[in-house]
Amino acid sequence: MDAKLAYLTGLISGDGHLELGRNRVDIRIFDRRFRKTVFKLTRELLGKDANVVDKGRKVRITSKKFVNTLVETFEIPKGSKSNTMRVPKSILLASDEAQNAYVAGWYDAEGWIEMDRRRKPPYVRIRFCVTNGNVCEFILRVLRKRRLGRAMFTSGTRFCIDINGHEGAKRFLSEMPVRKIGISSAY
Repeated sequence: MDAKLAYLTGLISGDGHLELGRNRVDIRIFDRRFRKTVFKLTRELLGKDANVVDKGRKVRITSKKFVNTLVETFEIPKGSKSNTMRVPKSILLASDEAQNAYVAGWYDAEGWIEMDRRRKPPYVRIRFCVTNGNVCEFILRVLRKRRLGRAMFTSGTRFCIDINGHEGAKRFLSEMPVRKIGISSAY
C-alpha cells in the first residue's frame, strides 16, 4: 500500500467528510499552508481521476473512483462517521510504513503539540484526541511499536494519547510522516 494514500486516508478519517448521495469528499483545513500541502498531495496521488479544488478552509475532492476506494477499501462511512469509524482491514494488514503514515494523517487531523507548564521545567507534549476508542487503541499500538505512546486516557467524550518530553516529541516528528507546516521545523 502506498504510504501517501495511507496518510490521506488517516487525514480524511479524522477531518474529512464523505457526502451522502455524492461522490465528493471535503477535508476541513483552516491553515492555508497546510491546505496547500494537502491539495498538492491529493492532486499528485489522484491525477486526472479526480477534480481537486481548494475551497478556502477545505479541500474538496470529486471522484467516484476515489470515494468508492475510501468506502470499500478503507471502510470510511459516508455522512457522520465519528462513532462508527474503525481502522480498516487494509490498514491493519499494511506495512509498518503505511500504518505510520495512517497515524500521521490522524495526527494532522486530530493532534497537536503543546507545552506542559505544570512541571518545572515545562516540557513538550504531543497529544492525540479522537472520539473513537477503537481508533485511539490502534494509534497507541502503532506508537508503542516505536516506543512512543504509553497509555490511553479519556478526556470528556474523547480518547487521548500523550507523547511526553522533548526526546519523545522529537522522535515522533522525525519518524512519523506528519505534514503540518511548522511543527516539525520546531526541532
